[in-house]
Amino acid sequence: MNSDDSFIDFTSPPFDNPDADLYVRSTPSRTDFFVFKSILAFSSSDFWKNMFQMSNNDDTTGETKNGYPVIPLEESKEVLELLFRFAYPPSSAPKPSLDTLTLGVQVLEASIKYSMQGAEIVIREELFRKFLESEPLRLFALACHHGLETEMKIAAKQTLRLPVVGHEYVEELEHISAGVYHRLQEYHLMCGKLASDVSKIGGYGNFHWIQRPDYVWFTCTKCYRSNHVSIKGDQQVRYTPWWGDAIRSASVVLKDKPSGATLRDPAFMNEFLEKGAECSFCRGKVAI
Repeated sequence: MNSDDSFIDFTSPPFDNPDADLYVRSTPSRTDFFVFKSILAFSSSDFWKNMFQMSNNDDTTGETKNGYPVIPLEESKEVLELLFRFAYPPSSAPKPSLDTLTLGVQVLEASIKYSMQGAEIVIREELFRKFLESEPLRLFALACHHGLETEMKIAAKQTLRLPVVGHEYVEELEHISAGVYHRLQEYHLMCGKLASDVSKIGGYGNFHWIQRPDYVWFTCTKCYRSNHVSIKGDQQVRYTPWWGDAIRSASVVLKDKPSGATLRDPAFMNEFLEKGAECSFCRGKVAI
């Protein structure tokens, strides 16, 4: 059966190769992709091979276009274009960019649906490379939904950059259980407590994670240093007031957002760097 002529060809490379032998159709976008069976078969353990077998056994009723079989799919042309580009070898189709996480998730879902394992791995890596810092909660829920344990742990760690309460709603949360989300919050609270506790100053504070006594906030001869902390090797060192203020503030903010990014944020650091720079001895060394 000949194909409906109202479906247009997607002709951007590599989908313009005259040696291709299959049309894959985006039904909702009314767009056809001219592709190689061999590439799709290689990208999938079973789905495409089964589809080819079905089309070969249905010569009397299967749809064709220009003498080639047509396989209709329900994904949009944007999703199929990216999916096939990830499946094609880099020499013929350079790895595409995922402009939004929403579109990237749709492409990942399609790769899983059609058992395109090679493309799925590359798409997962691209999603985490590009969106882990800005969208960790969405990626956590996505990884959890698909049983991706390694990616789930990576994303969970990145959610520590966010406040423990007041998480913005994201659609992907609908795909995980309340129990999973509760455990993520418990993890956040536990990390917040630990991060806050190790930076608390009280009496002879235990700062054994500080390796050296030669930081400027321990050695300054101009700042008044009356209080002590204990660092590695039980060394007792006096510290400058501005460093003490920074550590006390760190203990507070880390309880809510227990991530190194919290302390690297200029909104947090600049106040104390400026205080340290008021001292002629500390100035120039304060950021070391």
